[in-house]
Amino acid sequence: MKSITILVAAVTLVICVSAESRQASAQPPRVLNADLDYEASGFVMPAKGQMPPGAIAGLTTSGPVQRAGYAGQAGPGYVPPMSGAPNNGMPMAATPINGYASGQATAQAMQAGGYGPQGSVQQVGFLQGGGCDSCGPGGCDSMCGDASYGQSYGGPMYGQQMQYGGCDGACGGICGGTGACGMGGGSVLSSGGVLGKIYGDDSCGGCGMDGCGSCGGLSKLRHICMFCRGEGCEACQMFRGRSLMGLLGALRPYSKAGKAAQRWYDISAEALFMDRSGSTGGGGIITQRGPGPGGVAVLRGSDAINSDIEPGVRLSAALIFGVGGNIEATYFGGLEWDGSASVSSPATLIANPTFDPLATSGPDSFPFAITSGADLYSFISDFGVDPAGGFDDTDRSISQSVTSHATFNSGEVSYRRRTVGPYNRFQGSWLAGMRHLRYNNRIGLDIVGLNNDGTNATLTDGTQRFFSSRDTIENSMFGGQIGGDLWYTMTPGIQMGVELKGMWMKNEARRNYTVSANSIAGGGPGTVSDSYREDNGTLALEFSTQLVYRLSHSWSFRSAYYLVAIDEVASPELNGTFLKDVVDSPSSVGRPGMNFESLTLNGFTFGAEYLW
Repeated sequence: MKSITILVAAVTLVICVSAESRQASAQPPRVLNADLDYEASGFVMPAKGQMPPGAIAGLTTSGPVQRAGYAGQAGPGYVPPMSGAPNNGMPMAATPINGYASGQATAQAMQAGGYGPQGSVQQVGFLQGGGCDSCGPGGCDSMCGDASYGQSYGGPMYGQQMQYGGCDGACGGICGGTGACGMGGGSVLSSGGVLGKIYGDDSCGGCGMDGCGSCGGLSKLRHICMFCRGEGCEACQMFRGRSLMGLLGALRPYSKAGKAAQRWYDISAEALFMDRSGSTGGGGIITQRGPGPGGVAVLRGSDAINSDIEPGVRLSAALIFGVGGNIEATYFGGLEWDGSASVSSPATLIANPTFDPLATSGPDSFPFAITSGADLYSFISDFGVDPAGGFDDTDRSISQSVTSHATFNSGEVSYRRRTVGPYNRFQGSWLAGMRHLRYNNRIGLDIVGLNNDGTNATLTDGTQRFFSSRDTIENSMFGGQIGGDLWYTMTPGIQMGVELKGMWMKNEARRNYTVSANSIAGGGPGTVSDSYREDNGTLALEFSTQLVYRLSHSWSFRSAYYLVAIDEVASPELNGTFLKDVVDSPSSVGRPGMNFESLTLNGFTFGAEYLW
């Protein structure tokens, strides 16, 4: 038992000697916490009715409360000398400290003379300095290292300009002002406040440069940041140089896969924008104002054709199928083009002076006469020439319009085999598979007349003449395709490639037409319709240039230009001869042949690829 007691005593003695020999030092305030409210952390309230050791009664106007670290004198009645500065109502003494002249004492001399922290409660880090923004070794968010209160007693603080530095007050004290902690001035709007930190020189509030040992390169905007309250965060630091470079650096391509990374993706989705040309239908002049050769063309079929860039989508997915191979499925389409054009000629009516209520036909049977308008003539009657004056339903009209609608879709499934060339810069692939293309195109014509020209018709009977036709062609193309691509790795993470695909297909073109009119074959309103198919062989070609920018291991940005050319595509038409035959004698009308033309689509895409 006695041996255990001796062992415990020996261990305790060793620990005490070790702790005693270790030099204690207070740590300077951290920059990140330097902007805490000074009133809450820089003042010390003694117990009620007591004065801190070494305090001078009446030193402050608010009683026995003193700024932490200010009044650490050797004994009652002693105040360090403050040459060249007004006393501000405080006692002054000119006694030198340990042989040093007034205003020239060092930190060691002051501590030896009783000015050290043993006399009262001192602010943490009072004698250490440093940890500031940029005022020499120190700065403005903490102590100013080269002229702080505890380091250089005879510096500009006391010996020259009566500047009370220290922690937050350094911005208005050491670094160019009169203090900001209630010891000689400074406020929110002065050099010692928030605006002083922001608009002062680089020595007050942060140097804002990389490599600054005190503020870490934080900019001054942190002093007014509602998020971090001075600590520095992404919101207030995003506009400084290093953050901007970091933002740009974040956009650098993902390069860890190296330049030998094989071209691969699992899912790809892109926004598609393409226009069209070629097999669009339409035609020449559809309507003119006034009959015969003297009329003026006012509407063409091409006016209704929309060939502008329209949006669509491109979706693709790949599944590994053996070493270096994959099954690839792609949908390309959702494109729609809609267009319309119209012309009108409202009629102006007056009372017919020769109107005879007993007349059953002829000009005298109409109570009103047309003085202007209703003078639109269509191409179906050769603009009122055949027959003379035109047809009741297609001529002498008050409005005529043309509409068009087209869609394009593509789907393919292929096997692709990839390979990498020497030095890993180039890689390519070949593919073979099946593809289906669908291109539907429709064109319509609508004509409205003033009244029904049948027996006993008048301008006031409320019945309008009309003519309407729709010609729709559905091109369904299916066949095989072969092709390949070639990719070049510009730098790890960025690849550029070209691809070419060729297709031979069978085009099953189906036509559906419908004609409705107020009077068919001299009778009443009626509709004539028919549907038939015509097959034809066709060739198609797809060329693309592509760019892939890899953002991370899984995500890549991609963009491409596409050109799709298809031969032998059937297109609708406004066939005047056919429409005239339908109106005259629909029972004997024949089926017109289809018009095959080439179709070209071209545009661009941008989207993303995903790799898991």
